[in-house]
Amino acid sequence: MARPRILDGDGHVFEIEREILEFLEPPYNHEGMLAFPFFPTLDGYHRIHIATPFQGPRKRWVNAQDWVDFMDQTGVESTVVYPTTGVGFGMIQDPDWARIVARAYNDWVHHKYYRKSNRIRFAAIVPLQNPQEAVKEARRAVEELKAAAIVVVTAPADRGYRKSLGDKSLWPVYAEIERLGVPIGVHSGVSVGWGFDYFTQFALTQNLEHPVAQMTAMTSFVMEGVLERFKNLRVAFLEAGIGWALYMLDRMDRSFEIWKGHHSLTTRPSELVLGGKVFFSFEPDEKLLPYAIKTFGSKSLFWATDFPHEKTVASTQEEIEELLEMDGITEEDLQNLMSRTCERFYKKTPALVAA
Repeated sequence: MARPRILDGDGHVFEIEREILEFLEPPYNHEGMLAFPFFPTLDGYHRIHIATPFQGPRKRWVNAQDWVDFMDQTGVESTVVYPTTGVGFGMIQDPDWARIVARAYNDWVHHKYYRKSNRIRFAAIVPLQNPQEAVKEARRAVEELKAAAIVVVTAPADRGYRKSLGDKSLWPVYAEIERLGVPIGVHSGVSVGWGFDYFTQFALTQNLEHPVAQMTAMTSFVMEGVLERFKNLRVAFLEAGIGWALYMLDRMDRSFEIWKGHHSLTTRPSELVLGGKVFFSFEPDEKLLPYAIKTFGSKSLFWATDFPHEKTVASTQEEIEELLEMDGITEEDLQNLMSRTCERFYKKTPALVAA
């Protein structure tokens, strides 16, 4: 089997607030702003402290050149990077600050990564705390900054957005993203507010923070009608693996049938999810991956490095080899998992003609 092209569907940047500071609009671009973090904390853990024993000490933050070096060493052709501390963006309470820091982050990642290497594309943040401003920022990020996607970060209902991701007040944002022809990457990572704040060991917290948030997000996007209304909107649920989605497919169909009259959907949830516009990242060692390929099709699944979070060059090389040696997988499936699906998901499509 020929070695396929390799694309990364979800990598990360480490936000350097001293650098982002220069992109804040006046009068906020002053040193005093560094007295408080720009993004809310994801939880009560210091995650670099936790990662240091197996990744080694970080002499400095990962930058664009480090990313290029990583891709060269692992054979990855390109990546699309998402936030790290910025995953807490949905917790921001102040809509005006959400607007200011979203613009600054997008300018920063454009200048410090994309303009350093076009192999590093990026997902832009938009302030869903103020849907009108989110529409404007999505347009600016895609048309001016060349963002490859819009990231929608999850947040518990009592923080930041104070609404579900499927709430109709956000539909104008999704309409604009659909018009712009770029996809939505739904990314989780916040652990507070989901009901397991009492854990004091990070392994337990991290075990739940992604799948619980993604279950909530997919339920909202599907059953509140976003995917039914916006038929050309591409959405990916990232960094939670794929096993949870198999369960949710049956669970949503069951709720759809039993609770008719208590939801507004006219299309069966599984039809919406399997209709070719919903995507998932996966982990190579998932035992349910063969079932996911059979259920969703390899055209809906793509691989992601998650670098520089839990991954190193060595562990990424091992993952790639594990995928290349996977039993019972066709050459077409492998090409989809490693590059074609990612390329199809992030490919900018022509803007819709306004009705």
